[in-house]
Amino acid sequence: MPDINHLYDKSDKMDSYTNSMTETMVKATGRTLDEWVEIARSCPATKPKERLKWFKETHGIMQNRAMLIFSTLDGSTIGGYDDPVALVNALFAKFATQVPLYQSLILAIKTALPSSLILARKTYVTLQRNHTFAVVFPSKQGLTLGLALAKSSTDYPGLLPITKPMGGSDRMTRYLILTEAGDLNDHLVGLITEAYNQS
Repeated sequence: MPDINHLYDKSDKMDSYTNSMTETMVKATGRTLDEWVEIARSCPATKPKERLKWFKETHGIMQNRAMLIFSTLDGSTIGGYDDPVALVNALFAKFATQVPLYQSLILAIKTALPSSLILARKTYVTLQRNHTFAVVFPSKQGLTLGLALAKSSTDYPGLLPITKPMGGSDRMTRYLILTEAGDLNDHLVGLITEAYNQS
């Protein structure tokens, strides 16, 4: 089984996003991040969802800012994005049989497209160039691969059209389900490469 843990990247977009929220905290809420962290210490809840609910109901702080406040208090990063291996392990916890196929797919993509970024999220793995060109996640049907391909094109036999956003992006237009090693062929790599080139 290939070792792909070293292939994951960390997005600087999350750093930019948290920096932006920190800089606008006073203007948006009337308090600095440090002041909110002190207030967060008094939160009686211990579970993540309950903590976020407490902040919203008690102080009117919505989820993203509350997550920033609690992550600062806990000394972590929002969503745990600083540990991509842990995110992927959790993502595939109930789909262990799909892990070898997933690892082979990621290795094939990184081999064919070495400058692509592999970014782990809680519910999917995203592949980026200038924009997201593919998303991967396990499902009951098999390993799901969404691709950002030209919506007007009809040259993708075997790919299913996507009718709702997949992987946090409305750029995904086609998808397929991978179930066996034979699905990782030159044709598939060619489709992934085309999505990469279009991104």
